[in-house]
Amino acid sequence: MEGYGLVRAIVKETCPFAGNSLSECKLTERGLLVLGIERGKGWIPILKAKEGIKEGDRLVVYGPLDTLKALFREDSNT
Repeated sequence: MEGYGLVRAIVKETCPFAGNSLSECKLTERGLLVLGIERGKGWIPILKAKEGIKEGDRLVVYGPLDTLKALFREDSNT
């Protein structure tokens, strides 16, 4: 679909998502879908709303490109 894409973003210590659950981050309310989390050498493919996001996690997120760019800019804290 045009205007949509994927990002793979590393969660840094200063990221507002770090230490929160997926539901607390309210990403779905922004039209974003977290497809999985890479944690260490593992992959968490089927996520529950209560899944916590930790510093160092790599989020694989699908959604509108404008929203992805705004939240996951390379120069941001995520």
